[in-house]
Amino acid sequence: MIYAHSAQADVEIAASAERVFDYLDDQPNTGAHMKRSSMMMLMGSMAYSFDYARGRSVGSVITMSGNVAGLKLHAEQIVTQRQPPFIKAWETRGEPHLLVIGHYRMRFQIEAVGGLSRLHVFIDYNDPPSIIGRRAGTLLAAIYARWCVKRIATDAGEAFAAKSRDKNAWKPSALLLAATGMIVFGIGVYFALLRPPLLPEDIRFLALSDLDLPSVPPRLGVWLNFVFAVLGGFAMATGILTITLAATTFRSRKPVALLGAILGGAASIGTMTVVNFAINSDFKWMLLGLAAIWAASLIAYGVEGAHANKGRGEERK
Repeated sequence: MIYAHSAQADVEIAASAERVFDYLDDQPNTGAHMKRSSMMMLMGSMAYSFDYARGRSVGSVITMSGNVAGLKLHAEQIVTQRQPPFIKAWETRGEPHLLVIGHYRMRFQIEAVGGLSRLHVFIDYNDPPSIIGRRAGTLLAAIYARWCVKRIATDAGEAFAAKSRDKNAWKPSALLLAATGMIVFGIGVYFALLRPPLLPEDIRFLALSDLDLPSVPPRLGVWLNFVFAVLGGFAMATGILTITLAATTFRSRKPVALLGAILGGAASIGTMTVVNFAINSDFKWMLLGLAAIWAASLIAYGVEGAHANKGRGEERK
């Protein structure tokens, strides 16, 4: 069919062509602007129904119907081209019953540009066959067509921008891991600057009496201060790295970050907690609380992932 008019909209999206195509291949996403009541829809809306393929294969039928300005509208569309992840097209079949346009063909095309996708949305259309429809089309069809393609492009861009913001949001798992890092950093400051050479628990573990203390070599305290300064420096570095991990790749849910949080936490917090229980340290319960915060961040990470997977599953349905 030859079409008399056309409109186009373009947008760049920070996502791969495969992800953008998968989003737009789901017709409820492509037609989201038609399902919402708006001024351009004269406060009406349209609903979609599908065959078994749900518009995801050539020949699949997409039916659109609804009520706009008190009029019942209806159009059947058939998918005529589908080449993932680059192009998809569909057009009306039969006689569409619409207000300002008649037969139309829509398509979107995706270009991969570096790490971005350049999305082009097109509509080719004719005026409605009736006299009233042609007059309405003369006044409003171009405005409606431009709004339609622009809305599809804009909705797609906003959808991926929202996903990016959500992906990088500070969720409980990242906040808990960052809190863990801050506490570890504080422990490092204590060891490096504040810890005396011998605590009461050290004297107790060494079974030293008050009479034994004067016999302790004087330079032992100096040597222990150096040892604790090194240990404190490593603890501060561990805390800083943990906070950095929480703020970057752990927050954006990179699998390697989860592995790092598990192994790093077990090697540092886990070892420190076990040893303090082994020597019956006065700080053992405080360290167990730190270990609980670290473990809670990992549990929260798993819960958040399960919730996200459930949400994606419901979206596909």
